[in-house]
Amino acid sequence: MYLAQISFNSRKQFEREVVEDIIYSFLASLRMNGQILGEEISIIANSNGYIAYEKLPLVNSLDAINANKYVISDIEKLNEVGIDFSVNLIGEQLESSPVCECINWDSLILFTNYLSIESPLRCGKCFGFVPLYLIPHTYDEDYHDIISWQTDYKACDRLQMGCATGERFGTREITKVNSSLTRRGLEICDRITTLLKIPTYYYLYRYNDRSRIFEEKRKCPSCNGEWMLDEPLHGLFDFKCDKCHLLSNISWSSR
Repeated sequence: MYLAQISFNSRKQFEREVVEDIIYSFLASLRMNGQILGEEISIIANSNGYIAYEKLPLVNSLDAINANKYVISDIEKLNEVGIDFSVNLIGEQLESSPVCECINWDSLILFTNYLSIESPLRCGKCFGFVPLYLIPHTYDEDYHDIISWQTDYKACDRLQMGCATGERFGTREITKVNSSLTRRGLEICDRITTLLKIPTYYYLYRYNDRSRIFEEKRKCPSCNGEWMLDEPLHGLFDFKCDKCHLLSNISWSSR
């Protein structure tokens, strides 16, 4: 993941509110297309125009070949009001998860947590994150469904990590197979599986339970089948159901 400076310079005189609205729309379109990462969009005004600092999945994430129809439309609007933009790559973001460098994928995993800002799509082989724009669009020519799910998952994960307000709700949403959040995630996984013809797995978080022995006897919560692995997958997933495309871990309290 990389940090980039996006500079917007004006060639014409337009109302400030009009220009700023188009810049915000452009950055939002980039986010929904997976070309920039993170929930916050911060723009700085200076004497030359505007500057935004954004995180990119890859060095070439903002190349035109990765743009969708909304990004292209916003670039045209920027041109109409006389705004030129340029990208200056500042450097690689420290402590970010590695990007997938596999030539092809045999499976994918939908995975995030309250700290993550990377793409929530992970490679099943290397567990590196996969920039969303590298897969077919999953929602009206962008990835609104995936990014909205990620935002909600992180909010629920923050609640359970905070162990105070909303803890029960947040924990239920990220651990139960029939929760609203999980159902949405599984629908996304099914959509990606259909588009790419490879299995896409959903992670069910597991925090607390009775004992290690009890945990090892757990069955898949969807089909009640056997799903414990001989060895943890990527050092994290102790359970895997190929029928239901579910992953989980032995509860952290039992490890």
